[in-house]
Amino acid sequence: MPKVHMLTHFADIIAEFGQIPQSSTTTVELLHQGLNLTYNQSNKVNATDQTLRYAGYKNAMAVMVANFSAILRNPSTVDKKILSNLRKGLSWFPTRKARLVAVREN
Repeated sequence: MPKVHMLTHFADIIAEFGQIPQSSTTTVELLHQGLNLTYNQSNKVNATDQTLRYAGYKNAMAVMVANFSAILRNPSTVDKKILSNLRKGLSWFPTRKARLVAVREN
């Protein structure tokens, strides 16, 4: 684990630079929060594959919604039928919060 491996370097860093009160693992923890949640939802059998597949799917859904939203902000370059379908699909999620919840659940 990266956090544990970082500990092996702390003695050298402290000796060279002094105390490091700004050092925090908060960012690392936040970045892995999604993976931790998906691991907890897996059945723990081949959990790595399940976790990465689920996290990748959630990320793909978030990118898709972001792309659709960007297209709808600049509709002049897109066919009217496609725009209609995009609006219909995104209308299932009336607010940004609802879209994010749907992405998180799917």
